[in-house]
Amino acid sequence: MDPIYLREGHLTPKSDIYCFGAVLLELIARKRVKEGKVNLIGTFCKACADGERIRELFDAEIANRTDTNILDEIANLATECLSLDIDRRPQINYVAEHLRMIQAQIKGQEKSAGPFFQGPQNHDTKIFTKKDIERITSNYSTPIRRGVFGEVYRGFLDDEDVVVTVKRFIRGDLSEDFMRQVSIRSQINHKNAGKLIGYCIGENTLMMVTEYFSNGNLDDALHNSGIPIPLGTRLDIAIGCAEALSYMHSMHLSNDSFVCHGDIKPANISLDANLIAKVTDFWNAKLHLGGLTFYTSFVIGTRKRIREVNLIEAFHRAYAKGKGIEILFDKDIINVGNVKILEDIAKLATKCLTLEIDRCP
Repeated sequence: MDPIYLREGHLTPKSDIYCFGAVLLELIARKRVKEGKVNLIGTFCKACADGERIRELFDAEIANRTDTNILDEIANLATECLSLDIDRRPQINYVAEHLRMIQAQIKGQEKSAGPFFQGPQNHDTKIFTKKDIERITSNYSTPIRRGVFGEVYRGFLDDEDVVVTVKRFIRGDLSEDFMRQVSIRSQINHKNAGKLIGYCIGENTLMMVTEYFSNGNLDDALHNSGIPIPLGTRLDIAIGCAEALSYMHSMHLSNDSFVCHGDIKPANISLDANLIAKVTDFWNAKLHLGGLTFYTSFVIGTRKRIREVNLIEAFHRAYAKGKGIEILFDKDIINVGNVKILEDIAKLATKCLTLEIDRCP
């Protein structure tokens, strides 16, 4: 029973979470929580906190047949439930989602998991340990950048000449948001969406392993690099982004759910070595059940930042006056032969940006 409940006499859903954590340990150890002088909870929590190998604590029947990383993942989840800091215990829907993901890893097949989560379509999503990540990043030796939520490193998968990106979150209160993002990204399998390769989660560890994009993101390419980007390439990027969104918004046609990204902007569109667009950063994404349709738009025909000038208003005003739109285009791509093409693209963009949602194309 939850020691906080025993001490304070206040029963809450988090009390049930503590008890559920104890059940998880019993399931993977096949031992009672307290048996003689052995305290299973204390033993597991100490081993996980110290980063020790805990294989010998698992039931031999399953330890010999199951990937140890998966059992480690279950043990770490159990110790989160067993935290003596009640505010750090996860919600039950988060626990359920996490277990369903692990179940999908074991079964190796897509499986619907009820109202909170749909089983991953990307069967290659891996569960990494903290030591795996240290090996992949060579002990975090190649930092790429640091943001509000964490640090980003470059690494290599074992025995593969595959460069990856490792994002290490530095805020411990993000575990539920982290697993929600993992849940969503595990379902997305599209050539223009950044691939989730795997993740690592523990009591004080939240890390995500994704594709590495050698050309950074579109924001940097447009505003910080000065490299030439022909109109054809820009159209390819726009089309790739649009196709990724179309895929996410239409997922309900096959599995009764769809994804709204919620934060489409240049900084969240990565570019690979061939400048192919990859929609990334699903932190604000939402998974919706049912057949509703949401619409999202993105402007890509100019190097001006929306935050530096009111670009949307400027385009709308130019169209209302019927003149002055040419000065808004990037001088690197405008010429006598393609003004009509650029005007058509701008007109399409302004249709997407209407405030009347029913008039969005």
